Amino acid sequence: MGEHPEIIRVLKPAGEQAFFGTSWHSDNSFFECPSSLTILYGEKVPPVGGDTIFASMERAWQVLSEPVRRFLEPLSAIHSASTAYDPKTTGDAKYRGETAIQYTYSERIYEEVVHPLVRTHPVTGRKSLYVNPMFTQQIVGLSKPESAALLAMLYDLSTRPELTCRVHWENGTLTMWDNRWLQHYAIDDYADYERVMYRVTIRGERPV
Repeated sequence: MGEHPEIIRVLKPAGEQAFFGTSWHSDNSFFECPSSLTILYGEKVPPVGGDTIFASMERAWQVLSEPVRRFLEPLSAIHSASTAYDPKTTGDAKYRGETAIQYTYSERIYEEVVHPLVRTHPVTGRKSLYVNPMFTQQIVGLSKPESAALLAMLYDLSTRPELTCRVHWENGTLTMWDNRWLQHYAIDDYADYERVMYRVTIRGERPV
């Protein structure tokens, strides 16, 4: 792996809870240029559990009423890794080398970037919502209560079962997805089993 640092080994040991990607998110939306695509390969997967759910933010946009879409389209939201990675709230074991996946602490986790609430896909030209509970902090121009209520509605809408699909992993499964119109959730229901995955994320463009 030293020859290919862009490939990340994602290990979840047997007997431990998973903590990597275990809530709804779009990969690296807190970057100025978030990841466009993610490729994930299952080398060793548990016999049961560990599915990944994907939610179509494009479909979520389509099912909104026209008045709500007109209200949302001009808005922007603040994205940051602070909530997900702040050692004060999430613990510092991952920064001390005590977890299977180790992180390097940086003050950059507190940086903020503003992205449109509704983005246009650079290839298809189709629109989709671009918010996620892990990294979206607040909608610009709204009060905290207003922003929280609106985001909660969008999160609830976008993860309705009919707007999602579910991947069941087997050894050798390779999944590729487009973060520009999908968010995903790694289900943590296989504590007794080891899982070994390999991940690559591809740099994208600034959302517009």
